[in-house]
Amino acid sequence: MDNWLDKVINRQINRQMERLVHIVKGDENEVIMRCEKNAVFLKEDQVGRLEV
Repeated sequence: MDNWLDKVINRQINRQMERLVHIVKGDENEVIMRCEKNAVFLKEDQVGRLEV
């Protein structure tokens, strides 16, 4: 179950990274930082939903 969840989250992170690269253009650290923050929220949100 956790493996499946990680795959879903990673797919969403990759999509967000592609979008953010277009927005931020060049500042890779900013892109990575934003994606990591989003990943934490996503994981907490998804895990919360699965537990209900």
